[in-house]
Amino acid sequence: MDPEDRVASWNSGAERLLGYSTEEILGRDCACFFTPDEVQKGVHEAELRRAAETGRAADDRWHVRQNGSYFFASGITTSLRDAQGALLGFVKIMRDRTDRKRLDEELRNRAEALSRADEEKDEFLAVLAHELRNPLAPVFYALRLLDEKPLDDPNRWYIRRIVDRQMRRLARLIDDLLDVSRIRTGKVELRKSRVDLSAIVGHAVEVARPLAEDRGHGLDVSLPPEPVWLEADPVRLEQVFSNLLSNAVKFTEDGGKIALVAERHGQEVVVRVRDTGVGIAPDLLPRIFDLFTQGDRSIDRSRDGLGIGLTLSRRLVEMHGGTIEAHSDGVGRGSEFVVRLPAFLHHGPPPDERSEERRVGKECRS
Repeated sequence: MDPEDRVASWNSGAERLLGYSTEEILGRDCACFFTPDEVQKGVHEAELRRAAETGRAADDRWHVRQNGSYFFASGITTSLRDAQGALLGFVKIMRDRTDRKRLDEELRNRAEALSRADEEKDEFLAVLAHELRNPLAPVFYALRLLDEKPLDDPNRWYIRRIVDRQMRRLARLIDDLLDVSRIRTGKVELRKSRVDLSAIVGHAVEVARPLAEDRGHGLDVSLPPEPVWLEADPVRLEQVFSNLLSNAVKFTEDGGKIALVAERHGQEVVVRVRDTGVGIAPDLLPRIFDLFTQGDRSIDRSRDGLGIGLTLSRRLVEMHGGTIEAHSDGVGRGSEFVVRLPAFLHHGPPPDERSEERRVGKECRS
């Protein structure tokens, strides 16, 4: 470059790196190699001043090629002077470091992701310890009472119910953990058959309705008038809808409203689970299906669970060729989970299977 930062000499390496031919670039200001933002800040001018004052200026930054693409380069600008010390111009050597830069960024992103995952793991282990200890306390208390009660004491059956209920809760926690592990390692196999959606929903509602009634929730279920046949593992889909309904119950204040609405749309069925509960914060919504993600514990710590139910639900739905989405207008404004599953346009199971499926569906609607 001459003292005014215009290109005076150009070699084949510069042409390969920046895209300009010698005829195109001679006499042009070197600012054209810098990003618009750095040109506006006068970065290239400051670099030349530093080289003129100290004899050398080094930089590592993004530059712009003739075609507008960006590349990351390490550069050294050296001043050229005559025997009397008068400035003749500058020489700049550039080396393309784009691959190295992107690798560094990828490694940094991975390190940040690993750090977040490690924090989430520690948080999850703390939650797991809390959730496992919760049912153990009443179990130990009940066992102590059993030791104190005579065999013919009429209250022994009540104490046994406490133990049974808490042990079932522990079993569910462990089952969820095992399911996550199996799905992530590809060890879960779906046992598909042709089933009516109403039967699957009916069984899920059977699980959630007692919980809803305990908290005074209204639970409305609306299904298509005609059978909707799926090729699905009924146990796994029941698990999905039971989890969505149970979450709606847990995260809705007493006396709230919960609705499950299923509709047929062409070759798919859309199932919506809505509630008037605590809602989902905007920053949490994009991560709501991530493993171990949990909401604000200040709302009610006892309702959080392990934060793996929605992860399980998403993966089970995807294994059925469907999708699941979460929607919420924000904290305190309820939420909606939308499950889309492929469905048969016509034809159901053999007649002997159909009667049982519709019986369960009718019970669900009633």
